[in-house]
Amino acid sequence: MIWIVGFSIAVAIAGVMFLIRSATPAGRARRADTLARQIGLAIPSQLSTFIEARLARFSRAGAIGLLLAAVASAPVGYAVSVASGGDPWGGRGFGTGDNAALGVWPGVGVGLVAVGIVVAGAAITVRDDLGDEVRFARSTAVGLDDYIPRAQLALLRIGTIGGGVLAALLAALTVAQPATLPAALPLIGTGVIGVVALIVFEIFGRRIVGARQPSASPAELAWNDALRSAQLTQLATAPGMLGYYSLLGCTFVLPRVIELGGWPGWIGGVTALVVIALLAALGVIVLIFVWGKGNPQTHFLRRLWPEVVAQNAALATATSLASSRADEGLAPVGAGAAATVSGGSGHAAGTTTGVAVEGAAAALGSGAPDHGERSEGGR
Repeated sequence: MIWIVGFSIAVAIAGVMFLIRSATPAGRARRADTLARQIGLAIPSQLSTFIEARLARFSRAGAIGLLLAAVASAPVGYAVSVASGGDPWGGRGFGTGDNAALGVWPGVGVGLVAVGIVVAGAAITVRDDLGDEVRFARSTAVGLDDYIPRAQLALLRIGTIGGGVLAALLAALTVAQPATLPAALPLIGTGVIGVVALIVFEIFGRRIVGARQPSASPAELAWNDALRSAQLTQLATAPGMLGYYSLLGCTFVLPRVIELGGWPGWIGGVTALVVIALLAALGVIVLIFVWGKGNPQTHFLRRLWPEVVAQNAALATATSLASSRADEGLAPVGAGAAATVSGGSGHAAGTTTGVAVEGAAAALGSGAPDHGERSEGGR
């Protein structure tokens, strides 16, 4: 039981810390600065208040989700531990039975889903009224794959569905061999909750992508995309983690199944090690596919704002050259500088909008002024 109680306490502490951080101006500024550095998109002075306020809103939503998770995860974990035949209060508080620590995972899953729902709700209900100001919007529809790499989406779905299928197989196995129930039940619960988390991601993720993005400048539209990308990434955490754990968790059940079948115990251990090795190899493949085209956090920039990516690359190259030729008296460009999109002169709808980028000139072709209804769309 100590695992379940410890997780709930840790989640509650994290929620309180999020609330404190979002309540102070210094905390909001640090959060915005951290995100700007991570994605390589500087914050224009006229947007700092908007960005910090939006991040504070999502931090508060995340904190509320964490506090709800702390409340919901404990009874779920306790119920799973009791139903699987263990004594959650035995063994000096660590529980007895092979599944003593495994019972926490269904509770973790419920907590992750709770956080995702609250944060997604905060994102969907955002309302920014620009009045009669000129609005900038893209003329093409966007989808989930504009914010999360396709390889990551595919592996997320395959892993989570695979975890759900495994949960169904384990449920059938426990009917045939009831002795496997203590080891299998936590994994069955985790797999089922993982599928629920995937459904939540697919529904709320599309709602987030389809939400309006009223923006008074290309810079504000770019930062709307940045915040949207961060929200979708957070929402995708639950199904990805739970699906992978469900697959990994079969290593706890296989040895027991093999033992019940009358095979030597070492065969179960070797089989479990083989499964772990295969999953580790799968993890490496995932990293290669996802990171092969760059940092996933900047995927939305490569898809929707390629000019900003090119500008950041040019600044990085200029910085490197300036450092290597400093002895010739060249002024450094500034290491780690990020491209800043500012408002520019608009042209006819459907054409590119020229914008200025601090440090150099660049064109950003993703936004066109929209004087009527929004045109960015969503799917």
